[in-house]
Amino acid sequence: MNWLQLRFNAPGVHTDQISAVLEAAGAVAVSVLAADDEALLEPGPGELPMWQHNWVCGLFPGEYDEQLLRLSLDNELKGLVDGEVVSERLEDQDWINAWRDQAVAREFSNHLWVIPCDAQAPSLARAVVRLDAGLAFGSGAHPTTALCLEWLAQADLKDTVVIDYGCGSGILAIAAAVLGARQVIAVDYDPQALTAAHNNALINGVAEKIHICAPREVPSVQADYLLANILANALYSLCEELSGLSKPGAGLALSGILRPQAQRLLDRYAQSFMMNAPLQQADWLLLSGVRRKDQSLSNVESRY
Repeated sequence: MNWLQLRFNAPGVHTDQISAVLEAAGAVAVSVLAADDEALLEPGPGELPMWQHNWVCGLFPGEYDEQLLRLSLDNELKGLVDGEVVSERLEDQDWINAWRDQAVAREFSNHLWVIPCDAQAPSLARAVVRLDAGLAFGSGAHPTTALCLEWLAQADLKDTVVIDYGCGSGILAIAAAVLGARQVIAVDYDPQALTAAHNNALINGVAEKIHICAPREVPSVQADYLLANILANALYSLCEELSGLSKPGAGLALSGILRPQAQRLLDRYAQSFMMNAPLQQADWLLLSGVRRKDQSLSNVESRY
């Protein structure tokens, strides 16, 4: 089977409406891509980021009559898109196996492994997380996630409570569970992330240990360890909330941070945490610390 892809240039404010029209016309998938080199600014908690100028792509079964489809869409999308539609015929692929061909096993701190679901675990692996392609970001490949996995693998998580704030695929929450945490709270604003985290927890046999919820549903609990792998502006805004979710002496790991953003966050979190020097992988940093037993201020040397 082959596919027909139609691509439209559109402003960000119209992408939801265009996507709905394409789905109603029979698109089996709709994706949104940046139409230029515009940077995607960091959203605040609960906000959905979007570029100002986008390509909206609809994927249709190849047997669809392209001319009739385009005529129908021209009427439905009038005033919503800019310029001419771009069409392309695509050959079929086994997308799941294509992903597996690129997936590799990754080791963290000599004992935590992240592997594809159908891969054989290394014989000496003491803790294994299995992940397949899913709805949400997070496979351990990106430096922000890798830094968090390395931090988790070096912590003593036995019989602890861990909060993963911004859980995405659930990879960090699952890693905490297989590393010995007694209870893990996995939090995300995105319903697709919550679905992916639940499915991945079931695959790994740790669903009973992980409570997956939206931020407004976080139970009344304080963590022994708290991770937030999101973005710098959101981390800054969430400081008071994350501090309140951490018991005195709790370990903290913040990721999703670029080097120029580090000092502002260090200064912000030093009010509630004793902060360590950043850890770095590629262009990304992880900031870690320990929850204070008091609220006295701490000066963090400006080096970043």
